[in-house]
Amino acid sequence: MENLYRQYFDEMPGYVTVQDPEHRILDANRRFRKDFGDPAGGTCYKLYKNRKEKCPDCAVERSFEDGESHGGEEVVVTREGKEVPVSICTRPIRDEQGNVVAVMEILSDIPDSRLIQSKLSSLDLLVSTISHGIKGQLTGLDGGIYLMNSGSAKNDTERVKKGLAMVLRNLGRVRSMVLNILYYSKDREPLWTSVAATDLVKDLADSIKKRAEETGVDFSTEIAAGVGEFEADPKATQSMLANILEYALDACATDPGKGKHWVRLSVSQDAGNTIFRVQHNGRGIDPETREKVLNLFYVSKIEGAGLGLFISNKIVNAHGGSLEVDSTPDVGTTFTVRLPKR
Repeated sequence: MENLYRQYFDEMPGYVTVQDPEHRILDANRRFRKDFGDPAGGTCYKLYKNRKEKCPDCAVERSFEDGESHGGEEVVVTREGKEVPVSICTRPIRDEQGNVVAVMEILSDIPDSRLIQSKLSSLDLLVSTISHGIKGQLTGLDGGIYLMNSGSAKNDTERVKKGLAMVLRNLGRVRSMVLNILYYSKDREPLWTSVAATDLVKDLADSIKKRAEETGVDFSTEIAAGVGEFEADPKATQSMLANILEYALDACATDPGKGKHWVRLSVSQDAGNTIFRVQHNGRGIDPETREKVLNLFYVSKIEGAGLGLFISNKIVNAHGGSLEVDSTPDVGTTFTVRLPKR
C-alpha cells in the first residue's frame, strides 16, 4: 500500500512538495525532481527562485500560521532557466494533536487560455509603457529644440549648448528604449565572444559619467585585481548593466532626503563567475516591491523601472547567470549580477 501511495504522489500533475516550518522540502514528486533536481533539504524559495530569503505573502507560510489552505499565482524558474507560470494550492498536514507540522504545496500549470489572456494584458501594458515613455522624451526634445532656437535668435551660445545637451540626452533615452523593446520582442541567442571585464566597466563609466554629473550624483568604479575575461554577448551585457545604472541614477534623482548621492559600479571574479555590482544610496525598495521590480512592466511609485530591469534580468538569464536585488528602504540598493566565465 505504501508503494501505491508513493506512486500516486510521484504521478501527481504539476509540482508537489511537502515543506517543514522552515520551508525545507521534505519530499517532492517526480516532476519536481526532474525540473529542479534533488531537493535534499533545500528550501522552496532557493529552488524555485534562487532566493536567499522567504517570498513575501507566502501561501505556505500562511498555512502554517492559520492552518487553512491558501492559493495564488506565481512564476517559477527551472534549473534550465525556463519560466513556468503556475497556480498555487496549499494543504496543511497535522499530527495526532492537530498541530500543523508540514504543508503540502501543489503548483499546477496555468491553462493556455489564461496565458493568452495574460499576454494580451502584457501587450496593453507594453503599449501604455512605450506611449508614456515616448511622450516624456518628446517633451524633453521640444524643450531642447526651443532652447536651441531661442538661443540662436538671441546669439546666446550657452543657451544653444544647453538645448543641444537636452536633445542629445533625450535621443539617447529614445535609443535605449527602442533597444529594450527589440530585446523584449524576440528571444535572442547571445553572440558569444570573449569580453574583457575591465574594458567593459571603463566603457560604461565613460558613457554614464556625464549623466551622473548632470544629476549631481558621485559616480565611481572599482575593479578588483586580477579580473580577466569571460564569455558573453558584449552588446547585450553592456545594455544590461547600462539599464541597471540608469535605474540607480533615477533612484538617486528621486530621493530628496539625502544631501549627497552616489552610485558605484564594481567588478570581481571568483572561481566560476564574473561578478558585477551596482550600488546606490538613493531610495531603497521595500520587500514587496523588490519581488516585482524585475517583473515585466512593473513601475515602482518610488523609482521608475519601466522595461529596463526586466530586460536586464532577461539578458542575465540568457547568459545562464543570476541577478539579485538587496535593498533597504531609505538606505540604498545593491544589484549583484553573476555571469559564468564560460
